[in-house]
Amino acid sequence: MSDFAHLISRKPRQDRLRLPGPKYFVPYWTLGYFGIIVFANMLLIWFEPIFLAGSAIPPAIFASGFVFVLRDFAQRELGHFVLIAIVAAAVATFWLAGPEVAVASSSAFLIAELVDWIIYSVTKRPMSDRVLISSLISVPLDTTVFYALLGILDPLALALGIAIKLLGTLVFWIVLKCVEAVREAV
Repeated sequence: MSDFAHLISRKPRQDRLRLPGPKYFVPYWTLGYFGIIVFANMLLIWFEPIFLAGSAIPPAIFASGFVFVLRDFAQRELGHFVLIAIVAAAVATFWLAGPEVAVASSSAFLIAELVDWIIYSVTKRPMSDRVLISSLISVPLDTTVFYALLGILDPLALALGIAIKLLGTLVFWIVLKCVEAVREAV
């Protein structure tokens, strides 16, 4: 079974890295999830907004579109302990990006990610459906809170930000649907 295919199976695989002695496991999806949150927030510091269709779009939008999908995989990997990664990313953002970005980003991520986490946890559908449903609700919530706290009140920018993030979700959803179809055929 490929590394990707096991993520949509019922049981998480915890034999990623074998070291001498007790069995150790490296939570790659969770580390990627933590990293993309911090990276997206640093993009706000490093780069000016990008103008798209006459609206200023924070560059973090392009990276943060994958945050919600990675959170679903991280939860698959760690269960409810994924909440620790959310808090750790908020602390790292505060330390690296400063209070203004940290408050806006962390508030948006914490609110939307908790909603995403609840939806993902309650929905007992195939992995692809859980990713899509949880993202369809949490992405607009996250983007709206984030933009409001940064003072971005342009409705077109909000719509573009949501669309860009959901595009990342759609790509992952298509891949997951294909993997699920292959697994069912075998």
